[in-house]
Amino acid sequence: MKAFAAVFIFLYCFTTAIPILKTQESYKQMLDDPRAFNGRVGAVIDPSSLDSISIGLFAPFNQDDPAAHDLYRGVKLAIGQANAAGGYLGVDFSLVRRWAADPWAAGSKEVVRLVYGDRVWAIIGFRDGAGHIALQIAAKTYIPVIAPLSSDSSLTHTGVPWIFRLPPDDRVQARLLVKDGIVNKQLNRVGLVSGTDQNSRSAAGEMERELNRQNIPPVFHFEVSPGLRDFQTVVERIRVFRPHVLTLCLQAPVIPKLLKALQCKGIVCPVSMPWTPGVDIKKLQAIYHGPIFIVSPFQPPIQVKTGGIYQQFSRDFETRFGVLPTCSAAYGYDAAQMIIHSIRSKGLSRPGIRQGLEELTGYQGVSGSIIWDNGGGNLACPVIKEFR
Repeated sequence: MKAFAAVFIFLYCFTTAIPILKTQESYKQMLDDPRAFNGRVGAVIDPSSLDSISIGLFAPFNQDDPAAHDLYRGVKLAIGQANAAGGYLGVDFSLVRRWAADPWAAGSKEVVRLVYGDRVWAIIGFRDGAGHIALQIAAKTYIPVIAPLSSDSSLTHTGVPWIFRLPPDDRVQARLLVKDGIVNKQLNRVGLVSGTDQNSRSAAGEMERELNRQNIPPVFHFEVSPGLRDFQTVVERIRVFRPHVLTLCLQAPVIPKLLKALQCKGIVCPVSMPWTPGVDIKKLQAIYHGPIFIVSPFQPPIQVKTGGIYQQFSRDFETRFGVLPTCSAAYGYDAAQMIIHSIRSKGLSRPGIRQGLEELTGYQGVSGSIIWDNGGGNLACPVIKEFR
């Protein structure tokens, strides 16, 4: 016992003698420095030796997926217009589309086929992990990738110079939602429901961090599988907590099912959500009678009021497809236009096209001015739209 006491006193005296070091501030923050590529640009291919100039689209073929279908139509419109204007030095552009039902499992194989089998010059990716799969392949194969629908904050924080993201990231959207959709409205009991897919988890993580930063941590955070059919258990759990506002970070097909179940049980509170490609707000209003606050990733350029580029794009899109374009279509159109512009300015070289995309910061697209941060993410300015 005496020996134990002696050891304790020795350790106490020793540890108290150690000076307490002050925490040092970070000498550098993420994205302080621009990305750099020091690889070889390589030869520029003569387009006359090709049947067409292929651009890859890694997205579902399912026409029942509105986000994928609108993305595809936006890309097709841009390629069609480019070919009508002579393509590139007289050679037409073509679109090669591939997908895997589970992008995390078989997706890498399909992207490799785009790169080596189809020999595309750039890839336009989808969401739900597709951007990360394309990023992994791009880092090894030196092929530029644009992510027009993914808002995952981590996508462009890796410093890989081959990927560019068009929508505002989850961090920006979370700050906007919390400030304008929750704090300013004094909605202090926040409920959070998120999906188990990559994009939903990323969005929910940023929402939770921002809520904690504002000292209003969520009173609950429930995760639901995208394949869940019966929402009664989730709804009953939500009822118990009586949230002032319900924040949803879910895939588009899941949201109306949950809102319908809430409405049927008489649970009607404000709902907020980040931009979710494929969501039809009119359908949500038809089944849910509470106020809905949803992030719009961009506002059409101001020129729309005087016949600007968005209005022209909207007319062209409606003429070809018979419907008005969504944000997904606009981002698909901008992604394809930027790749085509880079090919025309730099020639057929993947590193050259990547450089061309990087130099397009400030590009005036139909989704507004596209300005890259040091990670290749678009510094877009989203807005909240309220529907009642």
